[in-house]
Amino acid sequence: TDPRFLRLRLKLGLFIGLGLVLGLSLLLGMAVRQGYFSAKTPVFFIAESGADLRAGMAVKLSGFKIGTVRRVDLNEAARVDVEMAIEDRYMKWVKTDSVATLAREGMIGDSFISITRGTPELPALTPEDRLRFELGRGLADIAQDVRNRVVPVIDELHVLLKYTNDPEGDVRQGFSNLN
Repeated sequence: TDPRFLRLRLKLGLFIGLGLVLGLSLLLGMAVRQGYFSAKTPVFFIAESGADLRAGMAVKLSGFKIGTVRRVDLNEAARVDVEMAIEDRYMKWVKTDSVATLAREGMIGDSFISITRGTPELPALTPEDRLRFELGRGLADIAQDVRNRVVPVIDELHVLLKYTNDPEGDVRQGFSNLN
């Protein structure tokens, strides 16, 4: 008999229905934005090792995500078969001379596959073609490069200090003569 509760079931049904419609719309919008409904082309490459390769990792071209890694499997030759799914609208830039490289976001970020833009005159990659794969530089490679550049400088400084501190050397003799 209370007027506040008149048509309560109708109001509750409309509220729940509106919430479900908004929730489904949000999920559909996110799925479209993530590219779940866009056509994709399978692209393959073979790697020597599966280290840092995993299904679901991003595939990027010029810094933009163009696809994902679908599968990473060990083949009969103990090499790693990698299948990527690249959105069709980006395949025009993936040419037969494009190269896939394992890269990392910053120094300690997530790994991703970086694909180089191919030569415009060459034909686009077909599903039968395989991309060439190059292993990117890891943290150990960067540290070794820095070490190789710094060690000769330290050695030269050591020689220079030894020459400067030699009591019979020209530098010490020159200071003695100045006194």
